[in-house]
Amino acid sequence: MSYVVVEFLSEGSVAVVAKCWTYKELTDEYCYWPACNPTARARRGEKPDPDTWISRKVKVFSGVTADFNQALRWLRKAETMSNVESAEDGAVLSKRTSKRPAKFAYSSDEYEDSVEQVLHTKKSRDLSHGPPEVPLTRKSSAGPTLPPPPICIFPQTNTRNNLDPVSPIQPEMSDETASCSSNVSDSISALTQTVTVIQETLKGMLTRQDVMAKNIQEILLWLNQTGGASQGPETPIEIDVAQSLEELAVLEAKLKELPDYKKRLTHHLSLIGGANPGEATRRIMRAVASSSVWKNYSLHGKKGKKTLLHTAVYQVIKRAIMLSRSGLQDKAVEELITNVLKHAPAHSKLQVQSVPEVAVPQENNQQFSDTD
Repeated sequence: MSYVVVEFLSEGSVAVVAKCWTYKELTDEYCYWPACNPTARARRGEKPDPDTWISRKVKVFSGVTADFNQALRWLRKAETMSNVESAEDGAVLSKRTSKRPAKFAYSSDEYEDSVEQVLHTKKSRDLSHGPPEVPLTRKSSAGPTLPPPPICIFPQTNTRNNLDPVSPIQPEMSDETASCSSNVSDSISALTQTVTVIQETLKGMLTRQDVMAKNIQEILLWLNQTGGASQGPETPIEIDVAQSLEELAVLEAKLKELPDYKKRLTHHLSLIGGANPGEATRRIMRAVASSSVWKNYSLHGKKGKKTLLHTAVYQVIKRAIMLSRSGLQDKAVEELITNVLKHAPAHSKLQVQSVPEVAVPQENNQQFSDTD
């Protein structure tokens, strides 16, 4: 990337530009100039845009450098000398007359007119498929004029001792541009506040949703514990507790013949519930038959007892336990039923001992003696 120092002949000012900004037409040299940020664009070596950049006739000093700071030092020397390179050789040169240029300022309407004129010229050039006959800067004075390039104004001090480069004064921001920038800032601020309010609202909704979900889980857990979570017929059926093997056999036959009664009985038993799985199992089995009946059964028919595993009564009891206590597996239910059957003989004896004895009145033999 190369930089050169040019002098704008019509304004009498000098500036540092990128080498790619300059071009030559016939024997005259011209330079493109942007509408804003010329120093930063020149430092980056930005390529010129002929449609939006203005063009002015310039004098290009012969020095070319790849160091932008070196170009700025040449610029300070070019303010007082007519040749930049000779100052590097230490030669004493006569100072040229330097005039202070006017401040670069133009209205937005003039800039829009100039851009439209440039675009119109570009369109005419494309239609003709040929080079422009007259450069942009050599139009007649009767037509619209382009705004002058920004002027590099430096303080009138000893530039040889001032090593810090001074950037050219940029055009002041118009009232319309400042108002537009203020409106944009206000809109961004309002949008930011709106987004913040929406985020807070969504956070509150998510928190309430989590609380509701937790409450629902607690309600479902309570229903499962009390045996009210399962659904079935609303009207419970009445069942007589089997007090003998014959009564239990009658219930077995009824369950095999009536599937609907089997379903209703299962639901009825599942509503009994209990504080824990063991208590729920005991209460359900005692609602079907007494301990004096269960002492004659074992799950697999061991020790000469009857087998309960493949009966319809077992299926009803097992299903009722699983509905009453959700989460129990088949193996766990089998262990609970086996435990109840194991202790059935002991409970049967306790029931017999707890039955109160009925006192039978005895007739007293009264001896009657004959009295004389």
